[in-house]
Amino acid sequence: MQDVHQDFQGVPVTLPLRKERIRRIARTANAPAVTGGLTPWQISRVLHYVENNLSICISVAKMAAHAKLSESHFSRAFQLTFHDSPYNYVLRQRLNISQILMLCTDSSLSEIALEIGMVDQAHFSNTFKRFYGVTPKVWREQMMGRRRFPGPDRRSVDKAVPADGNDLGHLG
Repeated sequence: MQDVHQDFQGVPVTLPLRKERIRRIARTANAPAVTGGLTPWQISRVLHYVENNLSICISVAKMAAHAKLSESHFSRAFQLTFHDSPYNYVLRQRLNISQILMLCTDSSLSEIALEIGMVDQAHFSNTFKRFYGVTPKVWREQMMGRRRFPGPDRRSVDKAVPADGNDLGHLG
């Protein structure tokens, strides 16, 4: 994946920053383990694999192999640990990266879709809308403060944009 130079607040977003995020999550995982969940070393290996391979196909089988578990046991343990399915977790990570790319680059949505491992822009737009309730184009315009469509859509866009303009729209 290409390096992103700054996020929306001017903070560098680089591979070391992503690695630090993995380490922080792994340290959090050192808290009392969830019975039946993933162990700290499994969490670290799986998150490292996901973070470094978001632009390619990530299967549950590959994630399970990194945790040295069967697919069914891994899926159950992952769900207990993260309160989300492996598939949805990977989608959320891809969409989080897409939000950073939309804010920090002038890349087209189709370029961003391919960069985060989506098949095409339509798949990206449908997935993004399912998770966040708006299309990537509308989200980007809201976050960048641009309103290209002052017609009827403006009222619905204005309602979705917070008054302080600081909300990232479910980025977490």
